[in-house]
Amino acid sequence: MRELTDSAVHTDCEIQLRDMCDSYARTIEEEEYDLEQVYDIKYTIDSRGNFWSVRLLLAGGGPNIYLDTDDNTIRGFWGCDKVIRHFSIEAAECINDHFEEMYKCLS
Repeated sequence: MRELTDSAVHTDCEIQLRDMCDSYARTIEEEEYDLEQVYDIKYTIDSRGNFWSVRLLLAGGGPNIYLDTDDNTIRGFWGCDKVIRHFSIEAAECINDHFEEMYKCLS
């Protein structure tokens, strides 16, 4: 798997993947993403059952795009291509607050 850099020549699929990840990162930073519109949620908890972070599947089927609050990244995968975009700790904390409440409702 190769990570896309901004300086290389890219195929249409690579450009679409990069643009999608950029768009998700931008909407997360602007707090405009609907956190209820995710395909899957993976909670990370510690050994005492306390919420730690969350990994969300934002897109799947063609490109797979994940948001992970453990390392504040948007990670996109499409075939052998990979894109990583970072977002702020403040955005991660807002997302974690939302999903920690959801997790508590499950317990």
